Amino acid sequence: MHRKAMSKPEVVPSLSPHELRIALLVAEGHSNPEVAAQIGVTRRTVEFHLTNIYAKLSVDRRTQLAKALSGMRLLEWE
Repeated sequence: MHRKAMSKPEVVPSLSPHELRIALLVAEGHSNPEVAAQIGVTRRTVEFHLTNIYAKLSVDRRTQLAKALSGMRLLEWE
């Protein structure tokens, strides 16, 4: 099973576009180093953003993040 990123509606106004991109990549199963390489930042920067993302979405795990984004219809399971 793979996850597919959906369009990015205004459902998550508390996340910046950069945070949303990171959240989607993480929810798709990418590791922090993979996300960092893909968007051109350091692993620590990804970790910093994830801390903020988790707080904004009231989650504390990658699986909860994926579930939250799926519930907002930002991810679709294939």
